Amino acid sequence: MAGPDGSTQNDPGFRLEVPEDSVGWFISSMPDPYPEEHVEEEVRAHAEIVSRRGSSLVHLEPCPGPDAGEEGVWLCVVTDDRPGLLSLLSAAIAAHSLDVLSAAVYTRSRPGLPDEAVDLFSVRRLGPVRDALDVSDLAPIKKTMIALLRGELPVERLERHAADTSRPSKRPETAIYFHSTEPDLLLVETQDHPGLLLDITLTIFRERLSIIRSHITTIAGVARDEFQLAEIDGSELSEPRRMAIIEKVRDAVGKPR
Repeated sequence: MAGPDGSTQNDPGFRLEVPEDSVGWFISSMPDPYPEEHVEEEVRAHAEIVSRRGSSLVHLEPCPGPDAGEEGVWLCVVTDDRPGLLSLLSAAIAAHSLDVLSAAVYTRSRPGLPDEAVDLFSVRRLGPVRDALDVSDLAPIKKTMIALLRGELPVERLERHAADTSRPSKRPETAIYFHSTEPDLLLVETQDHPGLLLDITLTIFRERLSIIRSHITTIAGVARDEFQLAEIDGSELSEPRRMAIIEKVRDAVGKPR
């Protein structure tokens, strides 16, 4: 169906009007932190993007989002949730010479259907020339995401594409720990670098853990990332398991590129 300007739902310029009651339904399907973290304009835009997914394996559009603290473009990725999804999406983004500045990962429930991931990434180009991200740049990123989700492209093949940049000579101390009152919440504070999110999420995926939610922020070159984790069967992490995860993530964050 064409919009008023002749565009179609497959056209990123197409704007689908979502009724107020549909926005309320969208919010009710999202986890509790979501409405507290986004203003009305962002919520409505995310609801419209989700409604445009249809039967696509992956739907990807630029979207509004919170101030990420640095120049970046917010992208919204909508697809069925699955174990290891964040690492696959991170790999696809890194493979196209983009760095993730911030991210917010949500899973919404759909009666009678698989849970749906609504993942938001603030990204910027790598390299000395950082042109603005264009809508035409999204097609190859989406193609890579689809290939990863279908198992046609091994994620390991994309690891080496997470391009490096010069790092400051003096790096802040890395802190990796679980929250004192939320024992399933892993916190990682370290010097940001391209591919950092991919390093962390691949480690979590290889440890056969589920990421329940995640919040990624980068301020003045320092990443402060949060990951709520559970065993793949949904059970809580034991103390020895938490200690082992900390060491695995520390090794991944500190490995040379």
